[in-house]
Amino acid sequence: MKKLDSTVKSETLRILVGTAGIGLLAQLVFILIGQWSLPVLLGSVLGGGWAVLNFLLMGITLQNTLGMPEQQARNKMKSSYSLRTGLTLAVLVVSILVPCFSWISAVVGIFSPRVTIAILSAFRKEYGAPVDNPLPVEDQEEDEDEDELEKILDRVYGGKVNYDTSESGQNALGADTGAKTEAKQ
Repeated sequence: MKKLDSTVKSETLRILVGTAGIGLLAQLVFILIGQWSLPVLLGSVLGGGWAVLNFLLMGITLQNTLGMPEQQARNKMKSSYSLRTGLTLAVLVVSILVPCFSWISAVVGIFSPRVTIAILSAFRKEYGAPVDNPLPVEDQEEDEDEDELEKILDRVYGGKVNYDTSESGQNALGADTGAKTEAKQ
């Protein structure tokens, strides 16, 4: 197994902190409306815990796809997305069927990373600024299969990410891959 990339670590830590903050805020709201109970707390822990783990798994998958041929990377990201979506559904079903969890607070926890990213995007330039693409636009193919992967990568990095390292010698995170070739004319 590869060492966890520092970008994956730092972004996951940001998501963890944001999810914990939103979870605490949700607990406060439940207290203020007089509906707080242990299932509310456990639902937040279940949903938020899964959400952070889901984000980490996405980051690990993305890290592992860097340097792969584009189609192989796309397929790996798609299968990871499908698996993680299925597991998210399973967490929701558990929170609904098992009475020790509040499904409402679990849903809040599950959506906390999206809220965290939106908040960070509003306050930090790096989340809203597009990533420089190492290849010219005319060398990129746009099709329906790429759209799903691009949406995921755009959410994580705030711009287009390209797996093809042949011209730049760098992967999407800027690491040197040793694959530098002469630029096309």
